[in-house]
Amino acid sequence: MFTLITYTPVNPLALLTLAIEFFLIHLLFVLVILYVYVLWYY
Repeated sequence: MFTLITYTPVNPLALLTLAIEFFLIHLLFVLVILYVYVLWYY
């Protein structure tokens, strides 16, 4: 995935979608951690 970005000419839209995907994955990860934390302590 990273090699694909470096070898192709820089496409702002592709970088934007990749950033949004990473943001969504990070957000999902945080929500899962919070859910497990709440289940563990209550």
